[in-house]
Amino acid sequence: QAWTRYYEFSTADVRMAKTIIETMTQSDAVDWAFIRGLYEFTIYGGRLESDFDSAVLKSYVKRLFNSSRITGRQGEEVAATIEIIAASKTDDYVNHIMRVLPTGEDRPDLFG
Repeated sequence: QAWTRYYEFSTADVRMAKTIIETMTQSDAVDWAFIRGLYEFTIYGGRLESDFDSAVLKSYVKRLFNSSRITGRQGEEVAATIEIIAASKTDDYVNHIMRVLPTGEDRPDLFG
């Protein structure tokens, strides 16, 4: 997973991250820098204990949470082997990711 130690991120963290994306992307003017800041400094970053881990998180958040990833064209990949689908509901994206994501491991190639 590229962290220097194990961090206990929970389903509550994922739910909060999902709520932020759903809430903050309802308008046409999405402030991606603000969303990334919430992820980097509150939801996930508040638990990190090293500068290296903070840099890893910043890299993930910058790559995954921007307008080209979220509103990309169908067929583009959001991560290795995870294709963007044409959908308008968050549940459709979640179900797609659950189908295509490998279980039981965080493969480095998924993160670029």
